[in-house]
Amino acid sequence: MQERTAEVQKVQVLQAIFLPRKAFCRFTECGEMAGVVPRLVGLSLLSAMIAGTSAYVSRFYFDMPVTSFLPQHWPFRELIFDVFTVAVSAAAGLLQPFAVLAVMAFIFLIFFKEIGYKQLFIVELYLQTIALIGAFIAGIMAALFPFVRGYYLSLGAVTQLFTDSIFINAFFGGLSIFTIWKVYVQYWAYRGASSYSTASIVWKLVLLNVFFLLIIGGWTMAAGKWIGYLERLPLLLD
Repeated sequence: MQERTAEVQKVQVLQAIFLPRKAFCRFTECGEMAGVVPRLVGLSLLSAMIAGTSAYVSRFYFDMPVTSFLPQHWPFRELIFDVFTVAVSAAAGLLQPFAVLAVMAFIFLIFFKEIGYKQLFIVELYLQTIALIGAFIAGIMAALFPFVRGYYLSLGAVTQLFTDSIFINAFFGGLSIFTIWKVYVQYWAYRGASSYSTASIVWKLVLLNVFFLLIIGGWTMAAGKWIGYLERLPLLLD
């Protein structure tokens, strides 16, 4: 019997996120995917730019306790805070895609072993691109509508009208049009890369995404408490 050589395909980000049904119809036949590293580097650089810019814009548009983190007697305290905030945010944005792709691909591997880590990693590359688009649009909306506090294009914008619970608002804040977009791409990717049934793929995706939303809610609530501690830090430094 003549063995069929696995087809080498290029990573096509735009086609994958906008036309996933077409992009992943032969995903299971791919032996290698070319162009992963350049697109990952590009994604990380864009993530760093958006994170740094968002931190800088937030300094002026939101009522942040900017200088309360530093003692009053420090010279250039506002400049120091601005530079530090932008630098840390940009560094986090640069490293975040690498970390998220690696961890998320490993988590999904537990539930979708048939697909394999390499292809799951590539799918996560597409999903992080969608997340980056969402962050960019949210940043634009925050700049255009600074009087609107909270979440944009998500159910968190609705729940915050009825409750002040950080956990609830963060949980539903994760349910946005971009979340639906990502799940849609995941569904077609996993169908094209495996023999799992539609029902199996759907319930696993729902279960995992609810789990991640619970983590986001808990993490946001914990972060809120840490910010309260940081606001009292100058009392220790003076």
